[in-house]
Amino acid sequence: NLLNTYDYLLNKFIIIHLDEKFTDIKDIESKFETSITNLQNNINKKIILTTFNNNLDYYNNLNIKKINFKDLQNQDLINSKVLIIENIPMMHFHNLMKNSYANISCHSGLFVHSSLALSKITIDIMNKSQETWLNTWIDYKKDYIKIYKSTNNKIYNIDDILASIYEQFKRI
Repeated sequence: NLLNTYDYLLNKFIIIHLDEKFTDIKDIESKFETSITNLQNNINKKIILTTFNNNLDYYNNLNIKKINFKDLQNQDLINSKVLIIENIPMMHFHNLMKNSYANISCHSGLFVHSSLALSKITIDIMNKSQETWLNTWIDYKKDYIKIYKSTNNKIYNIDDILASIYEQFKRI
């Protein structure tokens, strides 16, 4: 059954969905890979990065194993601590999200709303200046967490952002 494809991984991983909204994060092009590795070591869960047709500099700089969905094997998911899955079809993406421990993005709309509909821990990375607008689309959910990539007077780097995410995991 396609809807149960990833049930064997239930709560053993988090998803971070990568798109163009990561480009304004300070040090994303040079420190992202190290920051992801540190987060994975701290939370002791697999990290699955997902993306679709991503050709941005920060993404191209990553030396993490990248697998196009059509070439993905279960062993890749089992054996990898950090893995990038490219171009995953929506049904598989939805099932992967359903089985994750938490889902993280820079407010990728469909991703955030799907995660919340599945009652998953959803971490939304955003600029404080966009919060009012983004809040119009989010009902209060107990599993919804906001992390700022900038406030009125500060731009946070990728280490700070992922450290904030780790602090949230420690509270859950």
